[in-house]
Amino acid sequence: MSKIKLLAVIVIYNSIYTKSHTYKSLLNLNGISNFELTCLVYDNSEICDIKKANSAMDCGNTSVIYYLANDNGGTQAAYLKALDVCRALKVDWVLLLDQDTTLPVNYLEQLYEKIQASNYSILLPNVICLGRMISPSIINHFGSITPYKKNRSNLNISYHRITGIASGMLIKPSVLLSLQIEKSCLWLDYLDHWMLFRASQLGYKVVVLNIELSHDLSISNPVTLGNKRRFDILKSEYIFYKALGGIPLLLYPVRVVYRVVHLFHIDYTCALSFIAYSFRRMLSSYKS
Repeated sequence: MSKIKLLAVIVIYNSIYTKSHTYKSLLNLNGISNFELTCLVYDNSEICDIKKANSAMDCGNTSVIYYLANDNGGTQAAYLKALDVCRALKVDWVLLLDQDTTLPVNYLEQLYEKIQASNYSILLPNVICLGRMISPSIINHFGSITPYKKNRSNLNISYHRITGIASGMLIKPSVLLSLQIEKSCLWLDYLDHWMLFRASQLGYKVVVLNIELSHDLSISNPVTLGNKRRFDILKSEYIFYKALGGIPLLLYPVRVVYRVVHLFHIDYTCALSFIAYSFRRMLSSYKS
């Protein structure tokens, strides 16, 4: 039986990629004999010293493709670059990864079994951050994103509004291409949710794997985010809910108010600073 051609895409930002949890755990996976594995390291770093170090890196692995981006195009730019590699290498599947994801050693074995036994187009793992499952989730009719219940009677069932983060996702190149992510108006935040919503619109089947991987979610603590980062997340969130339309879009202002009130509860000064920053950004946008 021929090997499955797998492209693992690791998106790096201001980090030495050989020291990332993702890269190191990828090298230690079992079941590699079933795959012809190529790794695309897409570097969005903005720190000059890190870019120089990564560019000069000799990892000793000819199956690693390193690409240094001219500017930070987020995950969208990385996934579009991955499609170019897929066309050149005739890849069967794409594994999307962030730099802060740790893969269990049997991850490829689990993927191989599921690929062989199903006709699904997208495979999602259970992603754990700080002891809490953050992906996958379900988008209900009101637009709320609620945790996926692991004790469902059939774990590998397809859901119309299943969503999740991209890291750990396995997707067919033809499916990734058909999503047309370049038209999403999203470059980083909420792009993964948009991709899965778009996939459901196109009728692609999604399966949730009975396997866990750990991930350090950078936005898990809202107080640590700067005003610009927080504003950009809300802007991307609005674009996503605009794509959902209907009741989720109508209720989105309530969601924003809730987030601000929640931030007040956590850190009063931080909330006031963010409100002032948001007004300045909106005023500047209105004048331009």
